[in-house]
Amino acid sequence: MLSRRNLLASMLLSGIPAFASEVKDWDVIVVGTGVAGLAAACSALEAGAGNVLILEKSPVVGGHSILSTGYVAAVDKPRQQRAGIEDSPSLMLQNMLEVGGYLNDVELAKIVCENSEDTVYWLERMGVKWDGNIYQTVAGLHPRSHITNFVRAGYDYVMALLSSAKRMGAKLALNTKALDLIEKDERVIGIRVQNPDGSITDLFAKAVILATGGFTANVELRSKFDPRLGSEFPTTANPNRKSF
Repeated sequence: MLSRRNLLASMLLSGIPAFASEVKDWDVIVVGTGVAGLAAACSALEAGAGNVLILEKSPVVGGHSILSTGYVAAVDKPRQQRAGIEDSPSLMLQNMLEVGGYLNDVELAKIVCENSEDTVYWLERMGVKWDGNIYQTVAGLHPRSHITNFVRAGYDYVMALLSSAKRMGAKLALNTKALDLIEKDERVIGIRVQNPDGSITDLFAKAVILATGGFTANVELRSKFDPRLGSEFPTTANPNRKSF
């Protein structure tokens, strides 16, 4: 008789995560382990989701977020007031539209600005530790940027969110590539994935969140918008990063 230990070992060797067969219907499946995907997983768990699965096609988490040295722009009245800085969501929106050449989706930009302060403090609750100062970036028009450190901020964001997601019960499947959405009656009910060994598995969920990022590493696509972004830049998330 095959023992449970041997069964789990054989499943892992075949590339099928053991927990994937144990959960017949996930509450939420998130595709992508960048900041967006991990934040979505944490939010789902906070909202009461019982079973959350995070899929990542690479052998490591983080996507392009982990390469970033990016700041988080946000109204942060307590810190800004201590530094003598006046700010508001309306001023942030005005600056965002100006920087965006007034091509922004105004309603979406409003959502970002009006929720920016809550986002900064939510990230703190998830374990992100800001350095305590407020900065004005080169492309910014006002001092409202936050960062953890100047070398590996993206790593800090990813690791904090990953730790929180796992602490709250999320499951993580690495080397697992999303292939296609599974639909029924015009509704997404799951996702088809390729396991590390190349086999295919259908996973079902009440909700599927796609957080696979933009096209910062897609040279052909981004060059259509700006020919200067050639192959010499592995990713625009961090142009100085020469390899992954």
